[in-house]
Amino acid sequence: MTNLTPKAEKLARRLRSEYRQIRSWRKLTDLYGNPIIKPRTLHRIATSKKIEGEQWYPRRPDLLLALGLIKPRKPRTVKPLDERTHEELIDMRHRLVLKLEQVDALLIERRAA
Repeated sequence: MTNLTPKAEKLARRLRSEYRQIRSWRKLTDLYGNPIIKPRTLHRIATSKKIEGEQWYPRRPDLLLALGLIKPRKPRTVKPLDERTHEELIDMRHRLVLKLEQVDALLIERRAA
């Protein structure tokens, strides 16, 4: 996972600043508009002290997404074989041959044991 400490620290500073104006964690959660964010979570992020150099943040990925600490993963797309260039196909073949050689070496090693 990426280093969330700087983002969590910025979020904590922003939450403390907004809390000074609003004075209610419940109203602050309404600003985020996401029902999974609870007032206690925002309070804990804002008031947590740095322990061993890290700011507290929730571990659940859905909360991290809702708070803007991480971005959603982009779906991985695989290029179809017929759209690949000649060089890409040669490179793919070379990598597959290397893998097969490694598998053959492992099989020979296990047979010998």
